[in-house]
Amino acid sequence: MKVLFFSSSFLRLWLLPLFFSLNVVSANAGLLTTATLSFRGGTETPTCAIDRDISIVIPVANLEDFPDANYSSDSVKFDIPVSCSSTEANLVAIHLAGQELNSSGLLRVTGAPSEEVGIEFLEDGNKIGINSDTAFKNTTDVTNFKVNLEARITSIKTVTEVGKVNAVAQIWAVYE
Repeated sequence: MKVLFFSSSFLRLWLLPLFFSLNVVSANAGLLTTATLSFRGGTETPTCAIDRDISIVIPVANLEDFPDANYSSDSVKFDIPVSCSSTEANLVAIHLAGQELNSSGLLRVTGAPSEEVGIEFLEDGNKIGINSDTAFKNTTDVTNFKVNLEARITSIKTVTEVGKVNAVAQIWAVYE
């Protein structure tokens, strides 16, 4: 599994384990109404830990009519504490793919090279896009920065059991 990380000779900030959980709320009729994608990032330094939720509202009417539609969340900006900052930041592409919800309602996202993941970063005010097939690293001098993560469900299909879906998630990362 490829991970998104920032590193320097002094500190490595690992977002490991990296996963999204999809918490499902079902209506009385058994149709999916809302979902929350949760980002969890563990780090080597506890003071640098990141733990944020990204909420996504999924229109019930669209689930069967448009199973491959995109449902986008608002982007969430993560402030990296000054103590976690360094003079270098390396950005590495990651792969994410959805798995079927288990009995507890948890959708664990794991590495999957076949799934496309877009990564954007800002350098001198210019936005650059990278896809998941690119073995890419970029190093830029920074003293402090923010990471902007946006999760997007790109495919949602209902299955036989109430409250279960199949989903594919994308993550977009931007650092400033």
